[in-house]
Amino acid sequence: MSESTAAIRDDILQSITDIFGIGIDNYQQIDQGYLNLKWKIETDIGSLFAKQYNKNRYPEHLVQGLEISLSHQNDLYNQGIPVPQLFQHQGQYVLRTPSQERYVLMRSCQGEILQPGTTNAHQMYSLGKITGHMHKLLNSHHAKQPLHWNIRSKEEMQKHWERRWSDAVSMGCE
Repeated sequence: MSESTAAIRDDILQSITDIFGIGIDNYQQIDQGYLNLKWKIETDIGSLFAKQYNKNRYPEHLVQGLEISLSHQNDLYNQGIPVPQLFQHQGQYVLRTPSQERYVLMRSCQGEILQPGTTNAHQMYSLGKITGHMHKLLNSHHAKQPLHWNIRSKEEMQKHWERRWSDAVSMGCE
């Protein structure tokens, strides 16, 4: 791990303790994604997840859109959708350390990654039911602010999928 990664981690962990009074017992870096740093944190209030937003990958002008997306997540949580519970400070979900590292803190959710083709009918039904409920809530009056990205039309998504499928077939990745 680089010195800068360790410094960012320590800055965020100290910020969590300073802002929320949470005692950190242990942490584990999650090495997935691109540029944003992530940790699963064991604390005196349970397992948490922290994600740092890299300043190059997610420049400052995108933070307000991120706040909107996180407010949607919080609304979904409050409506009973099984999404992680977010922490906020001074009305903001994107938290900042004294050195201005930006991060989000949420409760960690237990689960497992299922391999393609291994789900059963009950699991798929449950996923479809929750997804439908989530979309109904996001398309209702509960969604106070619009999303900060454009959702492609069904036709655009279909064309995109067909191009990706063609690429996969041509590379022998069926």
